[in-house]
Amino acid sequence: MDRLIDRKKLNYTQNKMQTPPWERRLQKQIDDLRKDIERVQQAQKGNTSNRLQKHIRRIKKKYMYTPNMIQTIPTSRKYLTPPSKSYLQDHNGLGGTK
Repeated sequence: MDRLIDRKKLNYTQNKMQTPPWERRLQKQIDDLRKDIERVQQAQKGNTSNRLQKHIRRIKKKYMYTPNMIQTIPTSRKYLTPPSKSYLQDHNGLGGTK
């Protein structure tokens, strides 16, 4: 009977120490992105192995890469920058005095 209680305690502590499923899924996504980034960097450095080229084709397909994508990135960057102080003054009443 004593062994059964010890076994239950052991299972409980093992399950409690495991990471939650959402965290494992998130960590896997992060790891996959890091792999893809490293492969693209290797291709930019001039590595021309067949295996790497296969991965690069898969990455382009996965992220729907198009050749003119590079030209659209700087134009879409304006949406990522924070608004200016003058914009905040006019629209929210925030910021300094004019």
